[in-house]
Amino acid sequence: MVRRPLVLGSPVPLGTKIADITHADALEHSITAVAMGLPPNAVAVYVVAVRAAGTGRFFFRAASGGPDVFASNDITQGQLWVAASDGNFYYRLETANDDFDIYCMCYFVAQPEQS
Repeated sequence: MVRRPLVLGSPVPLGTKIADITHADALEHSITAVAMGLPPNAVAVYVVAVRAAGTGRFFFRAASGGPDVFASNDITQGQLWVAASDGNFYYRLETANDDFDIYCMCYFVAQPEQS
């Protein structure tokens, strides 16, 4: 494994809504950095998840099939959401049809390897 330094990214304005998540099930799902409006080399994003509708929690995951790392039930504190080794960000809803808005506070990108 090659370790690369992380750099704080800035093109996404602070507090920008980067995802509106709702699903008809409570299964695991994933989203890419690009789908959230982030650069493809984003490896972590500091987010606030706000429940827009429903009663359940939003669970962050570090890997596909992995355990729930953090649960949000309409928090105002942030959470560092780390991409899995495949580059995807994994999550699941506790309750089907709940709606969560995900806001970006900042994100981190991996520096390209130096030759």
